[in-house]
Amino acid sequence: MIKQIFTLTTIFLLTFSWLPFMTAQASPANLLISEIQVGVYSERSEFVELYNPNDTPLSVQNLRIEYLTSTFTGDLTTQTRLLGTLNGTVAAHGTFLLRNDSYAAPPAAVRDADIIFGLPSNNPTTGFLAASGGYVRLVNDTVPSNPQLVDCVRWGGTDSSTLPGCQRSPLLQLLDTNSFQRPFVNGSYQAANGIVLAGMTPRTILNTIIQPDPVATCQGISISEIVPNPAGEDTGHEFIELHNETSSSVDLTGCILRVGTSQQILSGTIDPGYRAFYGLTLPNSAGGQVSFVTPTTTISVMYPVDMADDEAYALVNGDWRQGLVPSPNTANSMPTAAEEEVVAAVDRDLTDCGPGKYRNSDTNRCRNIEVESSLTPCSAGQERNTETKRCRNTASTTAVFRL
Repeated sequence: MIKQIFTLTTIFLLTFSWLPFMTAQASPANLLISEIQVGVYSERSEFVELYNPNDTPLSVQNLRIEYLTSTFTGDLTTQTRLLGTLNGTVAAHGTFLLRNDSYAAPPAAVRDADIIFGLPSNNPTTGFLAASGGYVRLVNDTVPSNPQLVDCVRWGGTDSSTLPGCQRSPLLQLLDTNSFQRPFVNGSYQAANGIVLAGMTPRTILNTIIQPDPVATCQGISISEIVPNPAGEDTGHEFIELHNETSSSVDLTGCILRVGTSQQILSGTIDPGYRAFYGLTLPNSAGGQVSFVTPTTTISVMYPVDMADDEAYALVNGDWRQGLVPSPNTANSMPTAAEEEVVAAVDRDLTDCGPGKYRNSDTNRCRNIEVESSLTPCSAGQERNTETKRCRNTASTTAVFRL
């Protein structure tokens, strides 16, 4: 009897343990998200490639693939947008491709997709996969009441959190010809290989042969000055200054300046000393945060709200100081007594406003002085305020009390 129970148990386990994947292997690896293009070439030029890392075909029955926003906090039963429900099998070391219905960019291999998402009836005008950040997640729904995470990839976003079980790309923004990819390292794809940025290779197994461990770049570079409210026109004149503290040029390739959800991918080199970078919009009235992002580190600086016209927030002798004169591409310094006297002299030398006018101490603008004889008499029951010259209702001196 014990032997019969053992035999039945063994049959049950062998029959049902791998129902989610149903392959000829005893313990197949999961299907992997191997490449993502989030529509940088055009808003709907989006595709997702899946890869079977096994030596035998892999069933994809009951698998769903979905997009989540970068701020998603739900569980495995919800998603932002469903990209598709998979069926059939994927060949050994083969790929399964999904693309947006409106995909029109190269390469042509993308158009021969297994599943098309974003049909006209439910395609948002800005595409399905936000270039600024989000997740693509693969979920097994074999047991609807107990969905299982198969694979998950995240890119972009402004926060440092990542959903459990998801890998995050160290880089935030794509170029027209690039995509987020899981690299082929040491002869095989593995989830632990991480996510890298490389040229698009849909339907090609060897996405890239790059060791995924992030390389420390942009070493010795720091943020040294922020000017969100330059003199005159702001657009194109706001700047962030970086300081190369080393004695040699530093390659900036792969490093990013970020303000909120906007970012500027850097390239070229920065020589020893200071260099101002223009092009990002820096909010002024609410202040903001500037970040310098490298593959291994992120340096962030918060700057104050409502900075004055042509005022710099700069690092001087190890301390961040407000109220300095902008000094792009040069070292920052505190104003000398002579420079402060020049500013004070400018205030003293303001042109006289002329007869019948006065200068507002807050705005330095000339205003007309109200003349008593030109004022219209107040109505009955009103009196004129001696300071503002405005008519106000006379306050009642009668009070009613209830017991």
